[in-house]
Amino acid sequence: MIKKFKKPLAGILAAALVFSMAPVTESTVKAADLPEPTAHYDMSHSGNQLTDVSGNDRHATLHGTLDSDFKTSGNTTILQFEDDAEADDQYADLPQGLVTGTDNDFTVEITLSAKSSGNYWAWTLGQGVGTWGNHNIGDYIFMGPKSAQSGYQGRILSGIKVGDESAGGEVRMPASSESMGADYETVTLVSEGQTITVYLDGEQVSQGTHEYSIESVIPDEGTIGYIGKSLYEPDALMTANVGDIKFYDEALTEEQVKESMPTDEEKAAMMAAEVGEGSGDEGGNEGELIASYDMSHTGNELTDVSGNGNNATLYDTEDNDFLTNGEENVWQLDGEGYATLPADIMDDLGDSENFTVQATLTTQTAAAHWLFVIGDGFGTWNARSVGDYIFVNPSASERSGNFLAAIKTGNGSDWVESRLPDGGSGMDDVNGYGTVTLTGNGGTLSLYLDGQLVSYTTQDKTIQDVLPDGDIFGYIGMSLYEEDPKLTANLSDLKIYSYAMSQDEIEESLPSANEKSDMLLADILETVKGNNSSLDTVTEDLNLPSRIDNVDITWGEWDQSVIAEDGTVSAVAGEQTDVTIPFSYEIDGTTYNEKINVTVLPLDVDGELKEALESIDIPNKDDVRGNITLPEESDNGIAIEWTTDRDDIVNVDPIPATVEGYDDTPAGTVTRPEEDTAVTMTATLTLEGVTVTKDIELTVKAAPEEIQDSDYTDYFFAYFAGEGYSDGEQIYFASSQDGLNWDDLNNNEPVLTSSLGEQGVRDPFIIRSAEGDKFYLIATDLKINGGNGWDAAQNNGSQSLMVWESTDLVNWSDQRMVEVSADIGAGCTWAPEATYDPLTGEYIVYWASRTPEVDSKQRVYYAKTRDFYTFTEPEVFIDYDESSIDTTIIQGDDGYYYRYTKNEGGATNDLGALTKTVFVERSETLLGEWTHISSDSLNANQWVEGPTIFKLNEDDRTDSQQYCLLVDNYGGVGYYPLVTDDLSTGEFSSLESGTYHMPSRARHGTPIRITADEYANILAAYSSPEEVNAVTYQGQTPDLPETVTVDTGSGEVQKAVTWNLEGVSFDGDPFSTVTVTGTVEDSVMEATANVRIIPQNIEYMIDCNNPESATWAGAKELNSALLNGEAADQAKTDDNTWGYASVVGSSDPADITGYSQNDINNPYAGGWWARSNKDITYQVTLPAGEHTIMLGCTGWWSMGRQMDVFYSVNDGEETKLCDLDAVSSQEVYSSGTITLDEESVVTLTVRKADNNDPILSWIAVSGTAAEEPVIDTAALQEAVNSAGALAAEDYTAASYAEVEDALEAAEAMLADPVSQEKVDAAAEALQSAVQNLVSIAELRDYCAEHAEYTEDAYTEESYAAYAEAFEAAQAVLEKTDASQDEVDAALAALTEAVNGLEEKPDVTVSKDALQNLYDQYKDTQQGSYTDESYAAFTDALENAAAVLADENATQTDVDNALNALSSAVESLTEKTENPEDPNPDDPSGGDVTPGGDDGQAGDNGNGGNGNNNSGANTNDSAQGGSGSANAPKTGDDTNPVIPAAAAVFALAAAALIIERKRRA
Repeated sequence: MIKKFKKPLAGILAAALVFSMAPVTESTVKAADLPEPTAHYDMSHSGNQLTDVSGNDRHATLHGTLDSDFKTSGNTTILQFEDDAEADDQYADLPQGLVTGTDNDFTVEITLSAKSSGNYWAWTLGQGVGTWGNHNIGDYIFMGPKSAQSGYQGRILSGIKVGDESAGGEVRMPASSESMGADYETVTLVSEGQTITVYLDGEQVSQGTHEYSIESVIPDEGTIGYIGKSLYEPDALMTANVGDIKFYDEALTEEQVKESMPTDEEKAAMMAAEVGEGSGDEGGNEGELIASYDMSHTGNELTDVSGNGNNATLYDTEDNDFLTNGEENVWQLDGEGYATLPADIMDDLGDSENFTVQATLTTQTAAAHWLFVIGDGFGTWNARSVGDYIFVNPSASERSGNFLAAIKTGNGSDWVESRLPDGGSGMDDVNGYGTVTLTGNGGTLSLYLDGQLVSYTTQDKTIQDVLPDGDIFGYIGMSLYEEDPKLTANLSDLKIYSYAMSQDEIEESLPSANEKSDMLLADILETVKGNNSSLDTVTEDLNLPSRIDNVDITWGEWDQSVIAEDGTVSAVAGEQTDVTIPFSYEIDGTTYNEKINVTVLPLDVDGELKEALESIDIPNKDDVRGNITLPEESDNGIAIEWTTDRDDIVNVDPIPATVEGYDDTPAGTVTRPEEDTAVTMTATLTLEGVTVTKDIELTVKAAPEEIQDSDYTDYFFAYFAGEGYSDGEQIYFASSQDGLNWDDLNNNEPVLTSSLGEQGVRDPFIIRSAEGDKFYLIATDLKINGGNGWDAAQNNGSQSLMVWESTDLVNWSDQRMVEVSADIGAGCTWAPEATYDPLTGEYIVYWASRTPEVDSKQRVYYAKTRDFYTFTEPEVFIDYDESSIDTTIIQGDDGYYYRYTKNEGGATNDLGALTKTVFVERSETLLGEWTHISSDSLNANQWVEGPTIFKLNEDDRTDSQQYCLLVDNYGGVGYYPLVTDDLSTGEFSSLESGTYHMPSRARHGTPIRITADEYANILAAYSSPEEVNAVTYQGQTPDLPETVTVDTGSGEVQKAVTWNLEGVSFDGDPFSTVTVTGTVEDSVMEATANVRIIPQNIEYMIDCNNPESATWAGAKELNSALLNGEAADQAKTDDNTWGYASVVGSSDPADITGYSQNDINNPYAGGWWARSNKDITYQVTLPAGEHTIMLGCTGWWSMGRQMDVFYSVNDGEETKLCDLDAVSSQEVYSSGTITLDEESVVTLTVRKADNNDPILSWIAVSGTAAEEPVIDTAALQEAVNSAGALAAEDYTAASYAEVEDALEAAEAMLADPVSQEKVDAAAEALQSAVQNLVSIAELRDYCAEHAEYTEDAYTEESYAAYAEAFEAAQAVLEKTDASQDEVDAALAALTEAVNGLEEKPDVTVSKDALQNLYDQYKDTQQGSYTDESYAAFTDALENAAAVLADENATQTDVDNALNALSSAVESLTEKTENPEDPNPDDPSGGDVTPGGDDGQAGDNGNGGNGNNNSGANTNDSAQGGSGSANAPKTGDDTNPVIPAAAAVFALAAAALIIERKRRA
């Protein structure tokens, strides 16, 4: 059953098929007594004119509207006002005359379909667009159909403003009691006198009053107002489809309101015009049931009962999560379990673009939980990284429990999600089980609840666009967003079809009332069972709620002696008891009478007493410092009687009340002794005649010295930092010495963090105990950051408080979570505070709660406690017409209590407090009557929350400043102080800016006064140590200091610190920061070291436009050889090796401009941005080697951009290095690697790759210069050595000159071997030059050997050939650049000529001279001759003998032998034995020629001076005695070497010829 649906939208569509063709006129449907409208717009239009069809010609003027925005069905037209960022602003100007303003009576009626909530107005009367608080907005009256304002979410908001809006000029009507649905509905605003009434489809939903005259609102001329436009500039334009608008210049009655509005048929026609074709309602496509889950299961498989075998896989579920009643099964999903749908479903779906998913369930939990999703791929919302999907949330917290369904495709910048509009309904509108159906017909998604269309949307994607790859089709009970919770619901059925079901098919498929009754019964039986394992074995109390699954349960009558009306079980000792409990409920109009059979097991007396004793304890029994709680009964309900051995310290009896309206003071009041004292408390319990006792030993601490007012010298502040920070919803501390200027403690990091509940805490309140030596800190259990949003926080939030205790503000107890508001069905428990009530010795703890089952208003409740463990049941403390939150109380010097509370409502409350202001009341007692104190000053401080008040210390008070009230302006201003000298006046004054300083990021919290000793303690414990900034290479542990500097208030000291390095990775991105914490000696605070990661082997760290860069300095600290060690950034010039080559400036011809937000500690903070269509260019000089070039930037201006990075080497060809794509507000970097063969200038250019000009924050280069290679010069050295040994005269001048050049270059390379390649090249060049030498040595020597041939000895022809060859050879020798071929040819020719010489015939060979000389000396013995000379003589003698014996010897042979022998004789040398006698064997003492007498040669003989070299006898031959004619004589001038040389040359030539012939 649906409790809030007013008209079935699908039925309207059906009616539209009949009615859309029928003409609609006013006269056919309106009563005769209905006044004529001043204007009627039925969405007829002509051009930019919205036609007034009333006949009064008051046409409205359209803006930004196209003909395509009008949709028509038959004679009915609607105008679609769309929130399209690409479209022009769409609204209409209203003309004068609609409302005269002569009185306050008028009516505005608008019929529309509002798909989504927002801060837009459907219409307004008034002029003057402006911004809130700037006093430039005109007066107005307006109506918004689906507000997004706090307190009005999804409700109709209307109001009137005259005067200054920030001073309370705007009066808002209460939020409508009903919300608009997805169909066309009529909102009518009737102004009559000072009363404004709002109707929704003819039913009153809001009413309020004001004191203004409408005449003040109506402009005198020009536009009277607008359709679809707010007067507040930040507000959006209307997003809705409008079918009809009427204006009346009088106030319609309720009956006239109903008569005036369009009929259901007319609204059906409007819907038909809107949906046109393809609403998803026509069905008619092909397909089948492809999976059906009735919640039967086996093991971890959810059974597909369709027969297709598409079993789903269960995770994190137990068998007891599944219930069965009759033929119905229920899977109770508790936020932990889920199931995966198999990929085989996709095979069954095929290529169909149509589908249906239908589920029957119940849930009253609003959260970001998904019923099902088609798609796969988990991710986060901010990263836009999840897979594509179609999902349904049955009760979305962000829509106040209404349905949320959507289709999404794409990721990152391609991410597009199309949501179905908010239809104003959710599962909380269903009594019991409801059936949710989502159909997809192509691009149209339609959502039905129990067969009624709730919402739909049409877009361009189908189910085929979201189907995932892999093994999973989708999920039951789980979202793809990692931060979302799993489903909390009871699910009975889920089916998947491969076609889009029609409405008729959907209605036919719905479960019957009996089937839904069986589902509900399964839940009822499970709920009633409570903590018992079965209703057949009951030992614990039962749960008998009045409402289950949103269905009212009426419990009948039964014998309640064993099971009481509230479910309390009183088992009978020794007797099993069967009890039948009747009950009834209604499903779909049918009443079901049922009963539950319960078997209560016999009472286990001993077991119950044992359990009771185990449950009894007294909190803080070892350290009692105040009144204690003595429970009156055990947890299992057995009465307790208390006694003590020290009734002078602990009172065990209640103290009768003495103040009217107060209860008795409970037992357990404590009187602290003078010294620590042990006290025994005894608990006595009796059950069925059996009595047991338990002693509990207490240590009651000695009474502390009372703190005097003058003892307070300083202040302590506990607060939270806000949901804008991931750790902001935790507890922070600050200190102050004057109450106005505060210092953060603990490095501005949270001191207390929540690990329970929602794992976030807000609104911390700290109170000093009544005795003065203990502190209690309580806080809201709430986390918005990463949570489920504000709607869920108010309607499905925590019902508990978080509690900590301390005795010194430094050492805190473990956190505990205490439930306090469950009994009132609270949707939240906000901003708890406490005040000690001396009348009962208890603390009155008060907080704000919304009770969703009652209404949406926030009220303040209170409970009482002594120990912050045990609380009384909550009672209402503050309840006015508007919501009230954030109460704080102080007792003034006059004895009165003063209570300050925020008016959280959307309008001025009954006390006259404007919305979002603080109002004050006072009372003589905390639980007595409170009287309002009017305060203009508090009313003037609007848009504040979190009031907290404290008394200033004696030395801080002035005549005007006795008390300080802090209020938190949540618009971004934060906390600021208001002061007063008299609480009773209610008036406060503001302090001048600069006279106070609040803690960083402080949100709702509490300051208290503390003593000097307490101040010293907290400073010693929480004073922020000076942050350490360090650098380290990537992957290396940094070298951090052993001490940190701490300011203790009396001076700076060094304290030892132990850094928590275990598990900390320093492998982060370049120049990212790793925060390392450290434990400080004698302190609870943590030291912090910010370690900047520097890339390994860094060569450059250029921090763009950041000359004071600490990151650059850190890189230089690590690498003193940093190539830009002189500066963090600079311009490139001819005189340096690196810098930006772009021109800096803000006008042409500048290329780049500096970004202003620099931070010396963060290289990502600032940098350069290129002017329009310009690039950012840098140049760096790098050595040979491999280098990684990195560039980083931040997505400034909250936008991303795509960039390309190029590089060139030595102004060469440009090559792409990498992409550098900035992401909105994120730090990113990119890199590429290059290799250089030699030192080079590298140009880096950052260029835009989309429409946005490039930006750059830093450049870094890391790498190493190429290692010095091992160069092998051995071959070169060998070549040099070989070339150096060559003789220049052996080669032609030209060829040897090339060797000299190559040799010089080679020797230079040996001196400085640049590279192996160049060394090898030098060796090769030298070797080549040597190989190319033209050798003339052989030719030269051969010529010398054969230069003495004479013409007369040889035939004319042979000698002529010889002479010619010899001359040619000489010419070649003289040619400087002769080739080797020429030399070889000359040698060959000469050799051939020499070999071809023919001696002249008939030449007699004379051997006489040789024979004579031979005979003369053949018998000569060595005697005193030297070995060397005698050996030469012997060789010559033997040669002469051979020639003499040779019959073929030529005259040349003979002459040569003669010359040789003659020379050898001449060269015989006596051994020198007596230096005084050079010739001891010669008795004459003179030169003696061996062989005998001196012979005289003839004048022309062989030994004379003639030119006959042959030695042959010519002319007259004279024989001179027995000696050789060639032997030298004393006094003979003939040189004996000449003939000897001739002989040598002759012999050499002969030997050469012989050798050549041998080789040939």
